[in-house]
Amino acid sequence: LFPKVPAKLEHSVPFLDLQAIESRSTLQMVLSTETKRLVFNAVQGDSIIFNHVITHIGTSLTNVFPSVPLDKIVHKISVNPTDRLSMMQERIKTIQKKELGPCGGFSVAYRAMCEYHSLPYMDDVAWDVDTIYLSHDTRELNLGDFDHLDPRHLIPIVSAIEHNTWFTKLNASN
Repeated sequence: LFPKVPAKLEHSVPFLDLQAIESRSTLQMVLSTETKRLVFNAVQGDSIIFNHVITHIGTSLTNVFPSVPLDKIVHKISVNPTDRLSMMQERIKTIQKKELGPCGGFSVAYRAMCEYHSLPYMDDVAWDVDTIYLSHDTRELNLGDFDHLDPRHLIPIVSAIEHNTWFTKLNASN
């Protein structure tokens, strides 16, 4: 979080890999995944940056999965004092009031999961779900509808409905 010349990326953590965000002090933030624990310290006492980073992570995840509580995605968010989370909580409330989009925002989540799994976004998958499933009010996603795809392309489809409250069933027969 402080500039180095020349600038280079030293660590990369996908938001979906985050298991914990901790900031027990305004001068330190810890991001934890299953395999990494990254500790960041504020430079020159500029502690507000961590509030902005935490807010950005929370609102980004809420934009992709608006109907899922943030604590179901990032299992531990521990920030002291807790009023530092007020900016994030207000933004999350605003996001959750917006229209989710067809099928609980499936296509937005699907696009994010394609990027997360390094697989191509397939417009026809998003169109099928957003149009056909919505018009029939089908809440059961049938993987057989996508059997023409390479099996690895089913990964982002299933991942997208993992954090989707519109679909209530997954049919994976055959």
